[in-house]
Amino acid sequence: MLKPNKFEWKGMLVAAACAVALSAFSPVAGVIPVVALQFAKAEEKKIEAARILVAQYFDPKNDFIPKANAHNALMKMGPAANQALVEVLNNSKRSSGERGTAAYLLGQFNLGNPHKSQQTIDALVKAAKDSKQFVRENARGALCNIGPDSVPALLQAIRPADSMGNGHIANALGYFEDRRVIDPLIGVIQDSKIPDYLRSRIVDLLMDKVDSMTGKQILDAKKALDILKDDIVPVTAEDLKNPRIPSKFTLEYQERLFKDLEKAMIKLDKANIVVPRKMR
Repeated sequence: MLKPNKFEWKGMLVAAACAVALSAFSPVAGVIPVVALQFAKAEEKKIEAARILVAQYFDPKNDFIPKANAHNALMKMGPAANQALVEVLNNSKRSSGERGTAAYLLGQFNLGNPHKSQQTIDALVKAAKDSKQFVRENARGALCNIGPDSVPALLQAIRPADSMGNGHIANALGYFEDRRVIDPLIGVIQDSKIPDYLRSRIVDLLMDKVDSMTGKQILDAKKALDILKDDIVPVTAEDLKNPRIPSKFTLEYQERLFKDLEKAMIKLDKANIVVPRKMR
């Protein structure tokens, strides 16, 4: 219903043929803008239809069947569905549940990046820094689904004055098997303004890339781990009195963190000894 019917298609083809013929005799062919306009209107109708389907999907009054129908229809709409979902993701007035779900759907619809666009990637990268965890995690998953094409935009999103945002971006970068992400991960680990729990998570992701590191990167990683260990503030008696922080969690968390850092350091030492690497 949204696509031009056979008569409209025939009219477009005739117009295009006329444009080609006219271009051979005249430098000005007024038919081409008409054809472009017809295509633009058809695309705008698809985007509007996608917006209606997105509204149906998020409507709390709808039960499973209308939502499933909207979902299945959106999957077949390609770039138009992307556009409608990006609008939800970028809308700060939407709930974190809706925005996180929009990010999840973008990842689902763009698995292996069949319809991905730079607009979609940029919106997901921005969402990967969101203050809401549900939005961040789904945006990170969507970027991983899109694949390596997400890496350049993630790398560009690291900003000198945005420690927390950089931590979340590094957490997304760490899932990619790409040599370009190693140095940014090492840099983020050294930022004392990023919470210990997030820095330790990035350490875990970095350790999965030891085999891809140069000798210099291994030395830089060891320095970063030393900095992180020095930055960890020991649990105090006051911390244990805080009713918001279960004492078991606090003590176990810090103990586990130190053990993980020791294991990471040992892994780096072995990598540097077993496989000598050039200082590049």
